Amino acid sequence: MNDKTKNNLKSLLSGMLGAIIILFIYIILSSNVFINSNNINENINNSNDTLDSTSVGRIYDNTVDSVISVVNMKDIKVSNDMLQKFLEDYYGGDSVEQGVGSGFVYKKENGYYYAVTNNHVVEESDEIGVITTNSSQKEGSNKLIDAQIVGTSSDYDVAVIKFKTSDDIKPLEFADSDKIFPGQEVYAIGSPYGTDFQGSITKGIVSAPIRQMYNKEAKKKNQYIQTDAAINPGNSGGPLLNQEGQVIGMDTMKIAESESDNMGFAIPINVVKEVINDIENTEK
Repeated sequence: MNDKTKNNLKSLLSGMLGAIIILFIYIILSSNVFINSNNINENINNSNDTLDSTSVGRIYDNTVDSVISVVNMKDIKVSNDMLQKFLEDYYGGDSVEQGVGSGFVYKKENGYYYAVTNNHVVEESDEIGVITTNSSQKEGSNKLIDAQIVGTSSDYDVAVIKFKTSDDIKPLEFADSDKIFPGQEVYAIGSPYGTDFQGSITKGIVSAPIRQMYNKEAKKKNQYIQTDAAINPGNSGGPLLNQEGQVIGMDTMKIAESESDNMGFAIPINVVKEVINDIENTEK
């Protein structure tokens, strides 16, 4: 074999070896890119799972159907028969709405849905009606469902009502309000300023797990959760929820002064549960 042939063969072998090395490097790099791509996709999927399970939208979807508007109705009573008839015709019945609050279903028993709200929402009423979320979402329909007061406690501003409906309502779960902490994210759902805004949700934090405030009815201090989640007239009786969509408190009042900003209060659900048990035991 002459020198020229040897040189050509060396060049060919060198070229082939170089191509093999380049191909080998390409395969390794491609594998790493594929692995990294899988890791990125996996991380994105895990992130989405976390977002879905704790997002405000998911909490809202899982709980809003259990939150109701509670309507306090008062009979129309005047001494003049003619005026009585006129007022009944004008208002479309013999009773009128005198206030609206919120409430939430906590159990179903013997065909009744049981809901809890504030005592001040139902006090001095001649009739109580509720509007479910399903009803309020139907165009042109705000069907008022007759409800009965099971019992009340003015000492703790808690009332239990019950009603029947064909709507399928999932009762809300209670958390342990003794385990809440400052800075914990919370959500309030209710009917601020009436049924036109039923199902409104606001987001905030626990400003303080325990506040002692004076209750005029009980003539003593009661315990409340302070939150900066927006609570307005009509939210009274609605749930304050944690990130799992469980109830940690019942919204009840706010400091409504021009100098204050986002100071709302809820009755701890552990206190509400005790009052519910007392009321239900009295009913039996």
